[in-house]
Amino acid sequence: MITIIIKIFTIIYCTLYCYNKLVNTSCRTSFLKAKSIILCTALVIIAYLSYISCPEATYYISLLIYWIIISIYTLQPQKCFIATTISFAISYSFHALISFLITLILYITYYKSQNIPALLIASISAILQLMLVKGLFKIKRFRKGMPFINSKRTINIGSIVCAMLVASSIQLTANHFHPEIQLFGISTTTLALAFLIYWWQAQITKSYRRSIELRELESLRTEVAELNLKIQKLSEDNEKLARITHRDNTLITTLKNSTVKYLSTDFKNPAEAIAARDKLISNINALSAGRTSLPANYNERTPREFHTDISLMDELLHHMDETAIERKIEFAVHFGTELADFVPMDISESDLVHTVDDLLKNAFKATTTCEKRVVQLQFFKLGKHFVIEVADSGIPFEVESLVNMGIEKRTTYVDGSGIGLMDIWSTKNKYGATYHLEEYALATPFSKKISLTFDKKNRYSIRTWRKNEILALCRRADLQVYDHSE
Repeated sequence: MITIIIKIFTIIYCTLYCYNKLVNTSCRTSFLKAKSIILCTALVIIAYLSYISCPEATYYISLLIYWIIISIYTLQPQKCFIATTISFAISYSFHALISFLITLILYITYYKSQNIPALLIASISAILQLMLVKGLFKIKRFRKGMPFINSKRTINIGSIVCAMLVASSIQLTANHFHPEIQLFGISTTTLALAFLIYWWQAQITKSYRRSIELRELESLRTEVAELNLKIQKLSEDNEKLARITHRDNTLITTLKNSTVKYLSTDFKNPAEAIAARDKLISNINALSAGRTSLPANYNERTPREFHTDISLMDELLHHMDETAIERKIEFAVHFGTELADFVPMDISESDLVHTVDDLLKNAFKATTTCEKRVVQLQFFKLGKHFVIEVADSGIPFEVESLVNMGIEKRTTYVDGSGIGLMDIWSTKNKYGATYHLEEYALATPFSKKISLTFDKKNRYSIRTWRKNEILALCRRADLQVYDHSE
């Protein structure tokens, strides 16, 4: 009985440990550690009861319950299923290999090991399994788990390999098979495990290269955004200068004609000369006053008109441009794609307008107390997916707001209600979009950037220079946090 409990506990504990490592989560607080211990104990009890009633289903009921629990908690059943399957496959295959090797050693040295207790063998097997599983994730290549696990193209391969692992491992640990079948089982288990590790390494390499490409693309997009802002500013300044130059030409010509007329007139009466002189001085003063007021007049920018083929969006952007002028915010809008190509297929017109309105209002509020006020809105296509991106030079989010995003109403601003962030999160969940926040330690020219990618993955990720602060308070499994070196 004790040996069975040790075996079940080791396999389930290693499965849960592998799962946390694969999805790159860990129990950082005593509360989370206590919950994990309670969950593991409950699963072991369920597995033992299943073993008593139906040995063939020892682990499956426990794993099914575990999958349901974490799927409800993370709202990502597909990701949880594949991670649970891979975790169990790794745990059980290591158990099978260690059991086979111990059995083989005892068989070879049978005459020397007749009196070895079964409890000691089970304990040694459990310790070796724990060491192997933990050692696997100490390898630098596998330390960060499987960041690519959300990709649908990799799920089928991983599922097939894991099914082979579980089947061959069960076959290997079954005592009633012949030696030839046992040899086939050890060969299949070893090859399947080696292929899983090779596939794992290949996918990490592919994911790393993809992240580098996206990072370079993001860097180029930021540079283009900066250049667009500069070009837009230069164009506006050039237009102002052209108007001032045109007005100057008129003023100078008028002043020249008045002066030439006064100098070329032969006044016979001194009173007429004085009157003409006073009139000329008055004209010069009037023209000079008009010239002095020109810079102030041309510093006022007029709101732009937008033509997106979505009338509500045009009105919203025009209104936000008026607001930006009033608050002295540099507001730029860039269209990398036609909105009509994604509305209403990816998002409805009303939800699009409402989401953009919330994003821009939050960005404008964030820049209120800043000396440099820059907000940029972009619509573009990333691969086949529609992306809304808003960047600003305002104050950053509070750490508590980031870790509770979408869970409770929180705001960073004095007059904020937090409703806008909750509405954005509702849109994210409704369309399965990925909410990604990028923070910069130095404004270049932005301090943060929020993007909503409509890719049906329903993820939440943050790339920040405050990774340790966020992870210290994080209590959720659906949040992925990276620093700028990852």
